[in-house]
Amino acid sequence: RLKQGLPGGLTAESVRRAREATLAGLIRPVAFYNVKAVNMKSIARTLVDDHAGAVPTTMEELCRLPGVGPKMAHIAVNVITGRPQGIGVDVHVHRIGNQLGWVRSRTPEETRTQLEAWLPYSEWADVNLLLVGLGQQLQHGRVGLLRRCFEVAVPFEALRLLGCLGTDLAVREKATGQGALHWGAAEGDTQALRLLLKHVRPHKDVEGRWPWDVAVPGRWPCRGSSSPGGSAH
Repeated sequence: RLKQGLPGGLTAESVRRAREATLAGLIRPVAFYNVKAVNMKSIARTLVDDHAGAVPTTMEELCRLPGVGPKMAHIAVNVITGRPQGIGVDVHVHRIGNQLGWVRSRTPEETRTQLEAWLPYSEWADVNLLLVGLGQQLQHGRVGLLRRCFEVAVPFEALRLLGCLGTDLAVREKATGQGALHWGAAEGDTQALRLLLKHVRPHKDVEGRWPWDVAVPGRWPCRGSSSPGGSAH
């Protein structure tokens, strides 16, 4: 949006010349867009006046820019040079890292140092993007994430991951009334179903169908139980 919305494209000079209101409007989908627009203008002036319009490539220089902290500086170095000097840690990376037991930390900086101590350098560039994306989806798209578990190679592992991250495995799709049990039954994935049955009580969808009603024949875990009505499944 910045590339298309600013005269001359996205450069330090075009940002410096733009009005703060224009910048805020272009980045409005992001949080704190008004504050970030102010910082963008200030950074652009510094880049033009002190760096000939180029973005610095060291942590020290980047962290001197207004509104730039260690997280963004690490991400910027990776984008600019392709050679990460560290891992960018935001709230998602910090939270998920602790939930998965990858780190035992109280602050993002502790999370960064602990991750860098064991995570292969080849993974540093991608871990922020992956965990931030996952964290955002956990906040806004739990039903969609559960559905996607049955589109990957090993649904059981995907479901177990979401469970470790505190996702309610019993959430349902409003339009159909179906949830992970129905989707797992339709796929005939007994391993995933056994995991789900430890956490989710079977329920009907909006058409009155139980999960075993849509199951692949012979693939519903028996476990010595019966469906309502007395017929064994």
